[in-house]
Amino acid sequence: MYFLNGYGSNVFKRLSSSTKQKMHNFLPIKEEVLMEHGTVKWFNAEKGYGFITREDGSDVFVHFSAIQGDGYKTLEEGQGVTFDVEQSDRGPQAVNVVKD
Repeated sequence: MYFLNGYGSNVFKRLSSSTKQKMHNFLPIKEEVLMEHGTVKWFNAEKGYGFITREDGSDVFVHFSAIQGDGYKTLEEGQGVTFDVEQSDRGPQAVNVVKD
């Protein structure tokens, strides 16, 4: 499914296919991504970052600012998490991290 950034999928669904094609040529459209599950490999609370092991076995960087929720934002080794992945200039990075 595709959606326009900031407009939501319902608006985009109601457009004709010719209008969608025209918009696709001019507006940034991104694919909706399903959240991933993983396990915290390690996290250094003093430095505010660590790594999450994805279900496919690869590791992804996580920064404390990506952790959702109130209070002190830290993760524990072995803890299960759900997250999205975004590409940064340094590679994949976990965002919207939610503790299981």
